[in-house]
Amino acid sequence: MDITTSIWVPNRLQNRVAIIGADPGGINALIGLLLLRDIRSAKAYIPSCSRQLFREYTSLDISFTEDWEALIKDSDLVILGASWSDRTFLRAIEHANAKHKPSWLVLDSWYDYAARFEFSVKHPSKLPTKFIVSDAIAENILKERLDLDRDRVIVEDNLQFRYFLHKTKRLRKEPAEPAALILGSPLSKAKAQGMVEPSALSFTETDFATICIETLSELKINSIIRPHPSQSPEAYADFACEPYCEISDNPELAFDLGRSSLIIGYCSAALAIATLMGKQSICFGLSRSKDFFKWETYGVYDYYQIQWAGSQSDLHEHLLRLYPSGIRS
Repeated sequence: MDITTSIWVPNRLQNRVAIIGADPGGINALIGLLLLRDIRSAKAYIPSCSRQLFREYTSLDISFTEDWEALIKDSDLVILGASWSDRTFLRAIEHANAKHKPSWLVLDSWYDYAARFEFSVKHPSKLPTKFIVSDAIAENILKERLDLDRDRVIVEDNLQFRYFLHKTKRLRKEPAEPAALILGSPLSKAKAQGMVEPSALSFTETDFATICIETLSELKINSIIRPHPSQSPEAYADFACEPYCEISDNPELAFDLGRSSLIIGYCSAALAIATLMGKQSICFGLSRSKDFFKWETYGVYDYYQIQWAGSQSDLHEHLLRLYPSGIRS
């Protein structure tokens, strides 16, 4: 039996599936894959702070462990979520290859994967058996940069969004008044860790939030700041006293997406999730940063109908077009 093929027979592996993840975005994509492939039982190496993401899925029987090496040893298949801040998944891929265990790596956003994770066909021990992606954009990024065989990349349409679309069915009713969700972005932390794209940015997450709040408050539009999972809510405490503004402390992104009519962020996959939910989304950045993550080159904006605002005046104009009669007097 070839358990690495794209055709999954759910009852054959029983409890022999291993899951390794760190970032909430990657874990959400992993859950989407489990649901899609009808994998109901698995053992996982997941940070304790992210285990609550599995809570509502009573159909999934997930147990947890603190030893990822032993987890791989006892598995038939290793499914991993990518992370920009935690490199355990890369070590796990090499370990799985050394133990002759097939591995699937689920990618949940769009960037130069080869550059960020130092993937190369010259170093096959660092590559997973299969890459799982959610659209043709990610597929093309991988194949163009890594020259992979066609069957090495599996496309599962809207994979990373299945988790959110399932959880937000009852939350899709538009709020009575315009409400904008501002997505916190850990730009400073990413710069400190030497990530290529953020290192070239001339603005910080504070600059981003300040301009968003100023513009929304001027138009009297309610705003919700949602800190990134890697950030403390204290990072945005100064904004709590601003009119029409609140700081979200809800652990579920799905909840904040459901109660917002507009999502504003910078190159966050949640912007695409928003448009799939029928919401409006704006990618906002400064200093000609539209293509720092190559979203324009790859076609992410057009594919997911994400609007771009490159200045405070651009953002103001977008808001006026979106809410011509929805702004309070």
